[in-house]
Amino acid sequence: MVVTLYVDDLIFTRSNTKLIEEFKEVMKKEFEMTDLGLMKYFLGLEVKQSEEGIFISQERYAFEILKKLKMEDCNPVSTPMKPGTKLSKFDGEKRADTGRYRSLVRSLRYLTSTRPDLMLSVGITRRFMEDPSYTHWKALKRIPRYVRGTLSLDERTVIRVDNKSAIELAKNLVNHGRSKHIDVRFHFIREQVKEGKVELEHVESRAQDADIFTKSLPTTLLESCKRLIGMRDGKNI
Repeated sequence: MVVTLYVDDLIFTRSNTKLIEEFKEVMKKEFEMTDLGLMKYFLGLEVKQSEEGIFISQERYAFEILKKLKMEDCNPVSTPMKPGTKLSKFDGEKRADTGRYRSLVRSLRYLTSTRPDLMLSVGITRRFMEDPSYTHWKALKRIPRYVRGTLSLDERTVIRVDNKSAIELAKNLVNHGRSKHIDVRFHFIREQVKEGKVELEHVESRAQDADIFTKSLPTTLLESCKRLIGMRDGKNI
């Protein structure tokens, strides 16, 4: 059984329904508790459970960020960061308000719990928390504008690789100059493939969903990657 406790909020899960009921009865005898049923909201996470699966979102939390910034009615953009954006620590621009910058970065970092499409842009802008410039602030403020247009979008919980050589190396280790530097711990995937627990599948570069975590993508590719990693609009669920 998995049990999570935060102050006076308790959530727990297990595949055996009978044991869950027994656990609830034991806890009620020891503590004054209220059974709220299936989890719907916890620490800013909104949860929808159905036969199709579990959908986790932070729409309410995201809207609170926009309200705090007075950006509820801002003009949305189609990407969290402009493709090709390059930020530097010393850009000669006027310095921004460090406190406001850090506060927004922290809020957006928590939002990435269910929004993997924000990870790259938030990760890049957080590098400048120590002494942000107006350019950095402008790049950071673009993220809430993107969030505004995708409020109800979140993630549902085969490894796909666009490098054939990496796949071959994982399936059949060849000891030669190009692979001898690989540390033992990195052979874990190869062992999992050998045991049939993991399947590696080759995909074309334009269908590599991991790009959403490493590149600032144009709108078309960004939308494609979001679909590939299972992100859906909560309004349709």
